[in-house]
Amino acid sequence: MAIFKSSTFIGQTVRLDHGSYEDCIFKNCVIEYGGQGPISLIDCTFDNCHWQLVGAAINTVIFLKTMYENMGDFGKSMVDQTFNSIKNASK
Repeated sequence: MAIFKSSTFIGQTVRLDHGSYEDCIFKNCVIEYGGQGPISLIDCTFDNCHWQLVGAAINTVIFLKTMYENMGDFGKSMVDQTFNSIKNASK
């Protein structure tokens, strides 16, 4: 895992997969997450950044969207439960 502490990224494309970022500053960056590995973001600042899901991460979002739109009440319930478990994970 790549470890960055108190680093500044300006105008870069930064792939978060397999990275640990603590007290980092991101300015005018493209922030990508591909669902390929763990990440850690602690006390980071993001200024005018564009976020992108790519690869497996965007495929997961497409799957959830398909479930929600095409699987009736079951699909809607499954997606809602997934997001509720995310929102309540730290409680």
